[in-house]
Amino acid sequence: MEALERSVVLDEISKSVHGLTEADAAEKLEVYGKNALKSVKRNTWIKTLISQFTDLMIIILIVSSIISFFLGENSEGIAILAIIVLNGLLGFIQEMRTEKALEALMSMAAPRARVMRDGSVKDIPADMVVPGDLILLEAGDRVPADAVLTEANSLFCDESMLTGESVPVSKERIDLRRQNPNGVSGKNMVYMGSMVTNGTGKAIVQATGMKTEMGRIAGMIETAGVQETPLQKKLERLGEIIVTICLIICAVVSIMGVLRGEPLVQMLLSGISLAVAAVPEGLPAVVTIALAIGVRRMVQRNALIRRLPAVETLGCATVICSDKTGTLTENRMTVVSAYAGRNSYTLEKNASGRLRAINKGREMDPDRPFPLKLLLKIGMICGNTRIINPGAENINSLDIEGDPTEVALVRAAIDSGLDKRSVDSYYRRIREIPFNSDRKMMSVVCRIPTGELFLFSKGAPEVILEKCSRILIGEHEREMSPEDRKAIMEKCRSMTSEALRVMGFAYRTVERSRL
Repeated sequence: MEALERSVVLDEISKSVHGLTEADAAEKLEVYGKNALKSVKRNTWIKTLISQFTDLMIIILIVSSIISFFLGENSEGIAILAIIVLNGLLGFIQEMRTEKALEALMSMAAPRARVMRDGSVKDIPADMVVPGDLILLEAGDRVPADAVLTEANSLFCDESMLTGESVPVSKERIDLRRQNPNGVSGKNMVYMGSMVTNGTGKAIVQATGMKTEMGRIAGMIETAGVQETPLQKKLERLGEIIVTICLIICAVVSIMGVLRGEPLVQMLLSGISLAVAAVPEGLPAVVTIALAIGVRRMVQRNALIRRLPAVETLGCATVICSDKTGTLTENRMTVVSAYAGRNSYTLEKNASGRLRAINKGREMDPDRPFPLKLLLKIGMICGNTRIINPGAENINSLDIEGDPTEVALVRAAIDSGLDKRSVDSYYRRIREIPFNSDRKMMSVVCRIPTGELFLFSKGAPEVILEKCSRILIGEHEREMSPEDRKAIMEKCRSMTSEALRVMGFAYRTVERSRL
């Protein structure tokens, strides 16, 4: 789990065309170990069960139960014992359920990586990637390790899980031989755990396992340790107070009884009995049940709580400090406004999750205005998204993978009633011109069943507008006038002033001879 020095990376780049040999990879696997984050050592079920009975309040109840049996108060002793067992089982069951759920999630996320080995592309488990491997990346891939790019074609990576930035980061190849000794930078690096949202690339693995940026974060979490929650501290303090009060009661009753001539042993037993009666036996069970209800509510919101007291800690948070909005939002873009056919539309979802378009206060189905329907369709066609669970029961639970902007466009199109499989089947993509910083647009050429070819483009509004000569009004095209161009640019400026990310869409027919 080590990192390669820069000089070694340069040497690997010089011979990276064919990648490592299987023999080299096996040797490096022995030296560096598997490409895996160090997992936190989990308690056995026995330790987890025992840990439920180590709180001071529980220890007080255990002692109280023993004393009750000793004094012949069997019914009270059994009641206290039942509360102790119930409390322990609730905490134990919750922790074991969470552990099993986490294990299931980990087994589902068994990533794989495509690497060059012995001159050919091989699909291997991500934990078998070693420093020096040449990895191949494309949209939808999760980066298996920290690596230096040797090739990048319109490559964008979503690094939100590392940085909190919601917008994918542009990546490019930089010639390290012309750089200073610190030439390896974020611009030409891809990091373990980040998602490729657009483009393709190749990279030489520089660091694996705990030596990656993700591993560094995991190490910080591991060394942070587990602290007592505010509730645990309060219960601990309450336990200390109860013990003190019980000892005082026992001492006072014994002394007063002896002064009145009563037998010392009898007075001690009376004092102990009174002290046991003062212990709030139901408190731990009430607290545990309340926390268990909180955990259940969190699960309904797709949040797993490993330790019951953590629920109360979340409730104690009064201020959240963050440097970016992306860390506080769902980190998901949404199409909220559209301008098509010289008409402005506000796009919202109704109660059933169906998209509705509002124009000048009048609600309409997105299918009705033809230019709006076509705009949404182009947004779906002109992108590289993938639906992970196409068999989902409803459209709101669809899991769409890809660039956040493209995901938002596809989701809006689906919410309007378009079916991605049907659209992709009708518009067969035969060529793609990817987005780059010079062209500032992406285009795809599609063939429909009749044999006609269409070019669909999306990109910077000013770039798209410059290439357009006609405009779609209603269901008919006409020449674009200077007034049309002015109105479109004014609308773009208006949307930009509202902090919206604005994109332009266009289409045209293509002659086969021009392909």
